[in-house]
Amino acid sequence: MKPIILLTASMLALTGCGGSGDATAPDSAETPSAPHDMADHDMPGHGGSMGEGSAHGEGRIVSVDLEGRRIEIDHGPLEGADMGAMTMFFGTTRDVDLETLSAGDEIMFMVKQGRDGSWRVTHACDQGAEMSDCMAEMDH
Repeated sequence: MKPIILLTASMLALTGCGGSGDATAPDSAETPSAPHDMADHDMPGHGGSMGEGSAHGEGRIVSVDLEGRRIEIDHGPLEGADMGAMTMFFGTTRDVDLETLSAGDEIMFMVKQGRDGSWRVTHACDQGAEMSDCMAEMDH
């Protein structure tokens, strides 16, 4: 027989070896990798759906990006969010006066999760030498 005929026959034979038990492919709705609208699902520590979560924490400012309106914070776990300690950039809302913050400041801050899923700082205050609870003075 010619090699192409042998190859074709072998492939057809292997195709039929799949078994005919209950091992059917799940419907797309049952497939874990099927896309879902995440706004319809509760996520632990995220206040329900996307865009509703808020949290607060303490940390040290690593850098301030005035032009990009973001601050890099080395922070502990955020209360109210499923986020552990790390160093990361946060975007900021217009309410945050970046001119009053600088690298090395020990701060308390509040974040809110936007509709896009990213967390933005909504309030930040320098704890100062007394390490006071400056968030108690803010309306949150």
